[in-house]
Amino acid sequence: MIRIAINEAILNEYIDVLKRFQVSDQLIEELTCILFSKGRVTITRDECPVNVIKDDPSDNKFLSCADAAGAKYILSGYKHLLKLGSYKDVSIVTPKQFVNL
Repeated sequence: MIRIAINEAILNEYIDVLKRFQVSDQLIEELTCILFSKGRVTITRDECPVNVIKDDPSDNKFLSCADAAGAKYILSGYKHLLKLGSYKDVSIVTPKQFVNL
C-alpha cells in the first residue's frame, strides 16, 4: 500500500502554490479533505530538523518528513532534492521514475 507522508510545512507550501494559481479556498479545502479522508496520509512532526540542502534550505522539510515517516521514497521535481539522489535509506525520484519502478 502506498502511504503519503506530509508535515505542516509541506502542506502550507502546497496550499500557497495552489493560491498562486488562483485556486479558490473552497477547492483547496475540498482537495485537502479528499486527501485526508482516504486514510493513507501520515502527518509527521519534525522532531529532528534536517540541514542537508544548502542551496535551498526550504527543501530540507521534505527530508525531515521522510525521515520522521520512515519513508522509502521522496517523489519530487525539485532539482536540489533530485541532485541528492537519496538521503539515508530514502530514494529521491521523480513521480515518473516512481511509476516506472
